[in-house]
Amino acid sequence: MPDPSGFDRSGVLAELSAARDQFATLACEMDSANRDRASVGTRRMNHQLLFHMLLGYLVVWPLLVVIEVFDRLPPVAGRQFAALLNRGLRPFDAVNYWGGRIGAMGLSPARIVRLSDRVIAGWEPRVRSASDDTIGRAMCFPTRWDPFFTDAIGDLLVYPTQHFRFHERQLDLTLR
Repeated sequence: MPDPSGFDRSGVLAELSAARDQFATLACEMDSANRDRASVGTRRMNHQLLFHMLLGYLVVWPLLVVIEVFDRLPPVAGRQFAALLNRGLRPFDAVNYWGGRIGAMGLSPARIVRLSDRVIAGWEPRVRSASDDTIGRAMCFPTRWDPFFTDAIGDLLVYPTQHFRFHERQLDLTLR
């Protein structure tokens, strides 16, 4: 089990707060021209990428349940599961791409911000109350799926903001 003593709870909370603020700033910059502009280095439009950035916050809580299960199994079970998921990279990429495109269809940037406020606000008490035992839980992840996936839950609590910051640089917004 990884050592949770290096987990920076206050740093994670500060990053969550900054991401909430940045979602609002980005939405303000997404007028109709910026909304439908292609992002940099992806096949998504800016508003689709903004929704994809929100998905990073939404996907982690279900993953924590998976970690709870696999942390109790022999390590070989987690390695085999991760290997199986890595072999499914192509279907994952398709679902990841189309899910973000479809999900963004019904959400304006302002609605994405309102949803991100609620989702990130829900993260904060969970990060504050996570025990060292919970933070130290680990399992093998399909590292081909995402470069930010690591084994420990403490690292997974940092993942959504890493994901957000990475994609934030890919937005192509012309400032007003």
